[in-house]
Amino acid sequence: YNLWVNFPEERVKYLQQTKDIIGFSDYNVRLLWLALNLNTLEYQPDKKEVIYNELVNYTSPEFGFEIRKKAFEYLKLMNTFNVYAIQNLIEATQHHNWRFQKFAKNLLQELKEVKKYKGVMENLQLKK
Repeated sequence: YNLWVNFPEERVKYLQQTKDIIGFSDYNVRLLWLALNLNTLEYQPDKKEVIYNELVNYTSPEFGFEIRKKAFEYLKLMNTFNVYAIQNLIEATQHHNWRFQKFAKNLLQELKEVKKYKGVMENLQLKK
């Protein structure tokens, strides 16, 4: 991350060199790589949708709460939640891990204050 921030002219090179690294069991490097890829417009511009969908997919219940939490955090930083991610966040408010559950409830409350997500959340509430 520090290299990506401090040497913007080398961002593509750094992303290319780290594209296959997963990191620890919480996918720390992979999730950071996805976020940096999405914020490097000149790198793989034709794959942004696939990259974004991969990041959103890490919010789903099929992944452990550590991975999900990091994915939610990156989506929050980029302000790029979609319906699927919000559905997963709502589901996370019922998670058995109380810390993750609390995180999800707090994040959901924050998103309710963001104008662009209000309509999405209202539609999801009506479907229940």
